[in-house]
Amino acid sequence: DTVRRYLGKDTEYYETVLTMVKYLREENLEMIKRMADKLVEIAPDEPEGYFGLGYYHVQKVLFGRSDSTEESLSLVEEYAYKASQIDINYGNSLLLFAYIDLLNNRYDSAITHLRKWVDTEPNNSIAHYYLGYFLHLSGEYEGAIQHLLRAIRLDPYPPADYYVYLGAVYSG
Repeated sequence: DTVRRYLGKDTEYYETVLTMVKYLREENLEMIKRMADKLVEIAPDEPEGYFGLGYYHVQKVLFGRSDSTEESLSLVEEYAYKASQIDINYGNSLLLFAYIDLLNNRYDSAITHLRKWVDTEPNNSIAHYYLGYFLHLSGEYEGAIQHLLRAIRLDPYPPADYYVYLGAVYSG
């Protein structure tokens, strides 16, 4: 679906999405925000920019850089809803909803969002990675191993995080 979304878009949109993905993998918060703001400006009817803004605020909370966790999570929710309103099947909005639940200690609800993402996109390595990661955090180690291994098999060049969390699950 994402590839179809890019077809017919101009080069600037495509390059900005790819640049934002690069910064997402590097966890470069300021550049994620800059690219997300640019995407919202050049393509306000596409979900990627709103996802980027939501992810930026999630990471601020996780890294302890948010002045107000409550305010940041409210913004994450706003951006997740905006992305899902644009495209009901946009999996990254489910990731944002899952993070909101995780940060509010609602593990079962977070995992439900991620299972929906995996069900919708069974060949998406990122969806399997996050489901495995969240299952690990909730203590469901067998499920975590299954999904982390699936993420590794699906991505010919998986990020190191895939192996790090798989190792963390095995080490208990």
